[in-house]
Amino acid sequence: MAKASVSAAYKLEWILGVKIAQPIQLFQTITQNKDFFATAKRKIVRKRLPMILKKFAHFNFKVTTTKMAPFDFIAQLPDEQLTIIGGVTGKNESNITQRIEEITSISKVINAQPVFITDGNKPLHNIPTICWKELEGIKFSEDLTTLLS
Repeated sequence: MAKASVSAAYKLEWILGVKIAQPIQLFQTITQNKDFFATAKRKIVRKRLPMILKKFAHFNFKVTTTKMAPFDFIAQLPDEQLTIIGGVTGKNESNITQRIEEITSISKVINAQPVFITDGNKPLHNIPTICWKELEGIKFSEDLTTLLS
């Protein structure tokens, strides 16, 4: 959610001609929905992301995280012209099918290799998956590229 002052929001509404600001009821209770818990689960899974990034960097990949994308990281190995877009997922993620479809679609467009790093449960679709414990045990970059094939 973007943060802006009320006056900035009203100016944007006037310029764009689109309603931006929404009234809120201060004393109305907010019911927690499924999206709140899905976000909490994603935050727990993202705790593994630094270890994953370090592992890819150890194999001379250029790595970066993403925030507003269906995938969690991008890794590039310039010597081999290899680009990987990867997602980190847990066993209880509810929108895994949608994420797999989006990552697969994006990977085709940008000619990248999709991969999911999981907690041991493998998604049912045709996308390479690696258990994060298995990733920890990989010693050579060739072993990693073999797993991605």
